[in-house]
Parts: sequence; C-alpha cells; structure tokens
Amino acid sequence: MTRRKSRMLVPVSSVTPSTESVPSKPDDALTGSDAALVLHQQKASNGAQAIVKQIAHSNSQDFDALHFQATRHTLRGEFEKAISLFEKALGINPDHPVLLNNFGIALVGMHRYDDALTAYERAIALRPGYGQAWFHHAVALHIVRRFEDAVLSYDKAIALLPDFADAYNNLGIALRKLHRNEDAVLSYKKAIALKPDYAEAYFNFGNVLRALSRYGEALSSYERATTIKPDYANAWNNTGVTLRDLKRYEEALLSYDKAIALNPDGIDAYNNRGIVLLDMKRYGDALICFEKALAINPDSADPYYNKGMVLKELKRYEEALTSIERALFLNPNGDLWFGMYVLIKTHLCDWSDFDHNVQELAGKIGRNEKAALPFSLLALIESLSLQKEASRIYARE
Repeated sequence: MTRRKSRMLVPVSSVTPSTESVPSKPDDALTGSDAALVLHQQKASNGAQAIVKQIAHSNSQDFDALHFQATRHTLRGEFEKAISLFEKALGINPDHPVLLNNFGIALVGMHRYDDALTAYERAIALRPGYGQAWFHHAVALHIVRRFEDAVLSYDKAIALLPDFADAYNNLGIALRKLHRNEDAVLSYKKAIALKPDYAEAYFNFGNVLRALSRYGEALSSYERATTIKPDYANAWNNTGVTLRDLKRYEEALLSYDKAIALNPDGIDAYNNRGIVLLDMKRYGDALICFEKALAINPDSADPYYNKGMVLKELKRYEEALTSIERALFLNPNGDLWFGMYVLIKTHLCDWSDFDHNVQELAGKIGRNEKAALPFSLLALIESLSLQKEASRIYARE
C-alpha cells in the first residue's frame, strides 16, 4: 500500500513583526519553518521605556517625536504609517543607528527586504557593535533565503549579544536550511539553555531531531514545547507526526485531535490524521479527514493526493484518478505522484498517452526526481537501470 508522507513542518512562529522581535514570517517555528523564525522583539512596554529615555536625552524634539510615533506604529504593525514617519525623521538625522534599525523593521513588515537590508547595513556602518542591527540584518537575509549570509550575521549578533536566545534559535533554523543539522542541534541547545521556557526553540529542536531520525528525543522535545505552551497547535501536530514515525497510531490520533481543537481551520492536522487512519486501514474515517482538509482549503494538493490513495485502496479507481489529477494540477512536482497517476491509469486499462507518460516518468527518474515507488515500476518500465535508480532515489531519505 502506497501512502503519502505527512508534511512535518507547519508554520508556527509567532509573527507580527515576528515572534519575538519585529518582522519575520513563519517557517519551522521560523516557524516556521521545515522551525520558529523568531525575531527578538521587545515588548511594547519595554520599547516605550527605551524611547522615553531617548526623548529625555535628546535635543531635537521634532526628531524624537517622529521616532517615537514611528516606533509605536511599528509595534502595532502599522508599517506604512511607520515608514512615512521614519523617512521624515531621517530627513532630520540620517545617521541615527537606532532609527535606521527600527526603520528596517518597518520595511520588513512591508516586505521591502532590499530596502531593509540597506537600512540595517547603514546602522551597522555607523555602529559596528550594534548587535540588534546585526540580528535584524540576519533575519532579513533569512527571509530572502540567503542562508549562508544570514548565518554570518547571526554569528556576529551572537558575538555581540552572547545571551541572546532568539539569535541562537534563528541560527539553528538557518543551519537546518543549509543541511547542517548537527550544528543546528547545538544552536537549539544553547537557545534552550539560555531560555528554558522557550517553547519555539523546543519545537524547532524537535524538528531537527526528527530530521536526524532521533524520534524518541524529538518526541520529548515536542512534549516539552506543549508543556510550556499547551495551546501550541503546531507542536501537537508534530507530536502526532513523530508518534506515527514510531507506529504509535492511537496516540498520534489523540495529538492530532488536540491540534485540531486548538486550530480548527488548520489543514495539516486533518491531513496528517487522515494519513494515520490510512495506515490503520480505517479508510472511511481517513476519507472524512481529507475531505475536511479540502473544505478548509480546496487548493491544497496534499489532501487530494491522499484522498486518491484512499480511493485506490477502496478500488474506486476512477475517483482516485480524478483526485490525483487534481493534486498534480495544483503541484506537478509532488513526490511519487506522477508514478501513481500512471499506475492507476493501468488499473483502469486506460492506455491513452501511455508511451508518453512512461517516457515522462523515465525522464523524471533520470533527473533524480522521486517520481514513483520502485516496485510499482515493475509493471511500467522494463529498464533495470531505471528500476534501480528509482529505488535509490526513494531510499535516499
């Protein structure tokens, strides 16, 4: 029986401007993700206190008032208003590193990443020891997927702010993106040592441990995240994913139920719950889960593929083919999907475009794509070398 692997990383993060600092986007508990890209945001009260101190020691009331108002709008997520005020303040004093850093945060909030990087770099040029500017510079690089550069800036921020748990957390995420999983483990451990109640770091630590097939440790890390933060839906989801890895299916279902109760509009837990039910051969219940996921988001490809797999097991091949065709329309590059599409057509004795489809399948395998299950190819492709290559690609995870 062929099953779609569950999606492990569910966007988590705290956002606005991000989980702990101003702006970013979810990822692994970057979320997200693959972990929480948490930016180090001061709480509004702390930010206000800092601004009050700046105003008290400043000679330019107009500049201070503009900076104060712009920063307040930034903390509220009102980035367009903030940018307009920051620009006016910069007209008065273009060489103020704190202002430039805060300006960059607002620019990230508007997805103007190149402009934000310029602002952070100006702040750093004016004050090379400004750890927060290095950190936010790293975050902006991270968002635009310049992970190697982001690592360098996170390292600089950490050198200047060695007790900055968020920087270690985000560094771990960037290291994972570079497939440096063992280094990421060390970074998450440091984040947790500095901040023992850091739920997002435990979540991200669980993600990298699971990627290393250290399922028991991953489970412990997710459980720690949910103990600290009981309403952490993404951590409950990933707990379920790891319990499935350990074939503890009933417990996995309970974790998914918890994730769904906390986030009824999230499709990942419904989709993953359906996969476990498919594992358990509870096809009717699995079908209901995939239908619920699609009711939430009709343009999500994974539940269509998984629904097709249930229908295949029920020998409802025409419906299965329709569902998998829809999945391929939404995501032409889904692992194993095209091979399953071709295979189900053979169950229906539908030989239209067969030679073309087999040729396309062979091309995908030749390009090192995970296009089909190895044994399913026995009925489709005669080439032993392609059979072997498909097996190698499938086993590489």
